[in-house]
Amino acid sequence: MEHIHIALVGGQAYPIYLAIKALQPTKVVLMHSVQSETDANNIIKVLEEEGALMKEQFEKVCLSTAKMDDMVDKIVDQESIIPEGAHCSVNLTGGTKLWSVLLYKIFQNRSDTDFFYVDQNCMLYNIDNLQKYESEVQLDANTIFKLYGSPVKSYTRFEEYTKEDFDVIKRIESLRKFSVEAYNGVGNPMNRTDANKIRNQKTGFIQYQDSYAEWDKDANRVEVSLYGRKGIHKSDILESPHAVQLFFSCHWFELKVARILSRWKYAKQILLNVEFPYKNNNPKNEIDIVVNTGKRLLFVECKTQIEDMTNIDKFSKAVKNYSGMASKSLFISYVSGTKKSLLAQEKCEQNDVMCFGLEHHSESDLFKMLEQSLNELNKK
Repeated sequence: MEHIHIALVGGQAYPIYLAIKALQPTKVVLMHSVQSETDANNIIKVLEEEGALMKEQFEKVCLSTAKMDDMVDKIVDQESIIPEGAHCSVNLTGGTKLWSVLLYKIFQNRSDTDFFYVDQNCMLYNIDNLQKYESEVQLDANTIFKLYGSPVKSYTRFEEYTKEDFDVIKRIESLRKFSVEAYNGVGNPMNRTDANKIRNQKTGFIQYQDSYAEWDKDANRVEVSLYGRKGIHKSDILESPHAVQLFFSCHWFELKVARILSRWKYAKQILLNVEFPYKNNNPKNEIDIVVNTGKRLLFVECKTQIEDMTNIDKFSKAVKNYSGMASKSLFISYVSGTKKSLLAQEKCEQNDVMCFGLEHHSESDLFKMLEQSLNELNKK
């Protein structure tokens, strides 16, 4: 039997895609505005690339957002050309409220027609019989990014890190605990000259007072020598596939957090250092960690030290810019209970970002907070 699916596009692209995948129609009609045509094109492109539907199985209809006559005429035209005996499903999730009302009113008396709504927890509701069910569709992060028009430039999969890498992050953490000042001086330099050396040179040497770090990217090796107060000395030679990346700029902490999140039962896929093309003049285009639950994404910002509160504003904006409102966001710091961490928590609440400090809290505390958030609709 022919199955025609009609979906209103505008707002979130993911619920539209999810319903199409779940219902598996033979033809899809996407009703969109001039502004949401890009979303419709992204949905079509992703489904074509997957081989779920072919180009000729799609139809786009542009609806006015202001002219009632135009809306009614085009919706009536779609209803009139549906073949007799064809099954019809209608997704009322997207678009404007007026579109939803008109589409329901015009199609409600048509036989063999079901109306659906998809909420931000990816539950499908059949409006006719008031039944709901969870879609079994599981997506990878790249597909979700494509739906929002934010293809990823680069990232590192969690699975690419080795046992040697995880051993190295423990040793880096030990070095940092020995002297935060000395470690930051050579491992997270604030001056641009040293930062550029780390970024651009295959080999190099950075000194801070009596402490130093020397690296060789081809050998995946960092030699570290730190001096604390009263001349106490600690040194180490770090060797692993990602040793250079992990030692500098606190990437070790991001991997530490990612490893914790990998033990969360809802984590299906974890990406680190996810870089996007710049979009809408957004000042931040790299996300430390992205966790895919198969239904939605969790964006994570990691900080060993909390210095600039505007970083939270930039992070929140980046999440909305690259993934829409359906994703969740987490700001996670090394410390908790300090004056700055309390200010960060207040800033996170203002931006609807979860806030968590590893110090004095357990993994189960983190997972409990995340699971509670997954079961809530976004506030904004």
